[in-house]
Amino acid sequence: IIGLAALTVASLVAPVFVKVPTFAVTLSGFQASLYSVLMAIAEEQFFRGFVANFLLEKGVFIGILGSAAIFTVYHFAVYGTSTQALMFVLAGGIILAWVGVQSRRLSVPTAVHIINNLLVTGGG
Repeated sequence: IIGLAALTVASLVAPVFVKVPTFAVTLSGFQASLYSVLMAIAEEQFFRGFVANFLLEKGVFIGILGSAAIFTVYHFAVYGTSTQALMFVLAGGIILAWVGVQSRRLSVPTAVHIINNLLVTGGG
C-alpha cells in the first residue's frame, strides 16, 4: 500500500515537472493500456525477478539500489538524459524493489508498476 501510494503521488506530480516524451506511433487507448500492462509485467520479471534477486545475494541495500540503477539506465531509451525524468524512474525503481523485498512476492511490485503505467499513459 505504501509503495502504491508513493508511486501514485509521484505519477500525478511528475507530469507537472517533467515533459514525458511521446511515441512516434500513435496508439489507441486500448493499445496504450495493453502496452503499459505488458511492459510493466516484462520489466518486473526482469528487473525485480532476475536483477534484484541476483543482487540481493550481495545484500538488501545493493539489491534494491543496484536493480533501481539498472532500471534507470534502461529507461534512458525513453527519457534520454532528462535528469528530472530519470530521478523519478530511479525513485520508482527503489520503491518497486523495496515493495518486492518487503512482500517477498513479484506480483505486488508488478501490480504497482501496472497501475503506475496506466496512470501515466491515461489508461487507468
